[in-house]
Amino acid sequence: MAKPLFSTLFILFSSISIALSQAEFKADYPQKVNEILAKSLKFPAESRQKREGGNILLSIKIDSKGMLDSVFVLEESHAPLMNEVMKSVAILKENWEPEYLEGREFDTKYLLNFNFKSELARGRPISYKTAVSKLIEKEKYQEAMEEIERLIAENPYDPELYFLRSQVYNNTGETTKFQEDFMKTRYLKKEMLSTVIIQAVR
Repeated sequence: MAKPLFSTLFILFSSISIALSQAEFKADYPQKVNEILAKSLKFPAESRQKREGGNILLSIKIDSKGMLDSVFVLEESHAPLMNEVMKSVAILKENWEPEYLEGREFDTKYLLNFNFKSELARGRPISYKTAVSKLIEKEKYQEAMEEIERLIAENPYDPELYFLRSQVYNNTGETTKFQEDFMKTRYLKKEMLSTVIIQAVR
């Protein structure tokens, strides 16, 4: 597995308490980008049968005119999942308009994260984050942390997961770890253009 991009970040706030609000943590991904990717992505039948999931991370280059110029693979997974993602991104590039960035900077790079969950769900996909939030509300911090760590191992580039973990650290008085996750959340929120979760459904 590729080493997380934020692993080299330094902790800038070592002696102050940082209040991370729900509004600040929320990852507001561009609506049209998410819409195109969500509509064009599906869980490959071959991977679903083998229960093969995985995480794929791409870097996209936006040129000075705001057009999607090129795509680079930073973290790959099984071939059927890779093929599905690259087909979806090709559709995104074909239909791309600068307005899709919704005011974000041109002439820079952004991340696209795809997380294929192989657990078979009945009907609607399982809302793991909602379940974790409820555990935190009930002050069941150990259970919440165990679930968060499992989710981060599967999808290490989702800023929402680091926000949830930061809340556990904040509530248990682990200030340094809280600050580290604050930095990770802010970094990923800034760099990530979209995170798409594709779950196998019966």
